Amino acid sequence: MKHPHTAHTRVLGDVRLSLLRLHKQLLDAEQLRYERENGRVSSGGALLQLVIHDPSFAWLRTLSGLVVRIDEEMEGDEPMTDERARAAISEIRALLLADEAGEDFQRNYHRVLQEMPEIVIAHREVMRVLDTSPGAK
Repeated sequence: MKHPHTAHTRVLGDVRLSLLRLHKQLLDAEQLRYERENGRVSSGGALLQLVIHDPSFAWLRTLSGLVVRIDEEMEGDEPMTDERARAAISEIRALLLADEAGEDFQRNYHRVLQEMPEIVIAHREVMRVLDTSPGAK
């Protein structure tokens, strides 16, 4: 981040790192599921094409887009304000609500949380960082 740090922007920077770890684990989990149903993915390039275009990975694009928006905000020409940082933190909290009756991301996120303990651990780490934001409790 090339702008002054405030309490909220520091939390957003920290949560971004934990989101990246969670995102990687979710991609790995979805790759395993895809390979069980369709056979081995032959290369990193083939996986990238699946992540971008295959419906099996579509639900993860919501999280991918959020991480990209956070990066753009934090590295943009305009200083990251507390208001924008708080909005991003709220968006992260809302997205990571696992709900088997919710939107596509929430349904799939619920499924993966039920199937993979390592995703639960990564989720908990994101929540732990979010809980350090001012006014979180």
